[in-house]
Amino acid sequence: MTTFLLALHLLAADTAQHPFPYSIKESPSKFEWKKFEAPVSKHFRDSILDVFKLEYPFFFEHENTKSEIYDSSFHFVHLNNDRFPDVVYEGWTSGEGTMVDIYINRQWRMEKVFTEYMKVIDWTFVNKQLNKIVILNYGCCASNVEFEMHYQVDGNFKFSLIRQRAILVGMDDVIQESIGQDAYFEEPVSFKTLNQGYALRYSPEISNKVPEALDIALGDRTSGNIIALYPSGAEGIAWGYQKDATGREWWLVEMQPQADLSFTHFWNNEERPTWYFGWMSSRFLQFSTDQQN
Repeated sequence: MTTFLLALHLLAADTAQHPFPYSIKESPSKFEWKKFEAPVSKHFRDSILDVFKLEYPFFFEHENTKSEIYDSSFHFVHLNNDRFPDVVYEGWTSGEGTMVDIYINRQWRMEKVFTEYMKVIDWTFVNKQLNKIVILNYGCCASNVEFEMHYQVDGNFKFSLIRQRAILVGMDDVIQESIGQDAYFEEPVSFKTLNQGYALRYSPEISNKVPEALDIALGDRTSGNIIALYPSGAEGIAWGYQKDATGREWWLVEMQPQADLSFTHFWNNEERPTWYFGWMSSRFLQFSTDQQN
């Protein structure tokens, strides 16, 4: 499994009601640490890294030069609009995958205020203070599911998870191939399912073929490209649409968290409520007047 299977970057701005889930459209800008890093002296940098040797012994025991450590994993940034550089660690966990730790510089100490797996894909600032951050957990151990986690950050640097999304490996490629720029709704559409056992699919088609990107046990391969089944009345959000060769219209959807589904290839990271992403036939979907914040 590659270290970055999905190009899941948020668009520059959220819609009024719903943050757009993934930059299925062209992302306006790729997240790059160099755009945010603050210039610091070599003396300051080295002194901070010396302190972090106690926090990350598994990292510093490897044969890396300080410049390589600094460039690849320790990022000095201003997160709270003061003159003291804060630090974001994005690096090894001593196991498979990476982690993100955020430290606020309290002048006499570095206070860890946040930790999550596995990498930053976007963040926003309000009045030069970190306001939101989006983390992509791309999984480990040949995982089929990847998670995008949105956190709100308050003035005291308390991080609150406001949305967790799940997408199956390789689905971004299917979306890029299936939907054009003009096939996205101007505003996301809220809906509910009308039929019992309504299928969420990996691609916009009815197919008995299991997606090649998924590592699915033989006993689970009879479902074809169905990735979850929803009861009547299940609610979701549609972002765009595509017609297949038969003329059937498919909606690119994100389903609200739903407990005890009769069938699914998804699971929830850390048992948090999770929105599942995929395609549904629009034939038995009903527009909803309720908008989900």
